[in-house]
Amino acid sequence: MSKLYFEMSEAEQIFSRIEHDLEWATCMMAEGVNTASSPMRMRHAQYRELYGEACDLLNASLDHISRLRTAVEERYDEHAQGMDDEDSESEDCVEENAGVSIYEIDRLDAASVLRNMVLYDLHGAFDESGEEVGMAYIFRTNEQEEFSKYRTLIVYGDGTLKLSEAY
Repeated sequence: MSKLYFEMSEAEQIFSRIEHDLEWATCMMAEGVNTASSPMRMRHAQYRELYGEACDLLNASLDHISRLRTAVEERYDEHAQGMDDEDSESEDCVEENAGVSIYEIDRLDAASVLRNMVLYDLHGAFDESGEEVGMAYIFRTNEQEEFSKYRTLIVYGDGTLKLSEAY
């Protein structure tokens, strides 16, 4: 799925930029870096091995970022079309607990609250009119899923953070 940049959500734009930068870096590495005029303290064989490892890591990173961007794009498209994702319990949890209070929080406090939790799901955050206002990250405790506590962190486009109480 290829979209124009202005049609993408914020998360899609970020992954698209990272993907573009990794593609550029991969191309530059593929062309080769001229080190003939640069003195080096390592042997040529060591340099070639390290260079090859860097190229492999760039390719792996590009593959992972591309898959992340595709997953976010598909998730955003599903939500925009109003489709329910049957295997995603996180949206159900948010709907069932509509009375959960959400409060503004700064980044350091959010990091300390969420430190022992794992990312469970992410999707666009929408206002009452259906316009996307940011990203919602759903975290859960690192316990067995059926006994987990969940918290939702909403990151708005202006950088404001809001965090839900545990539900």
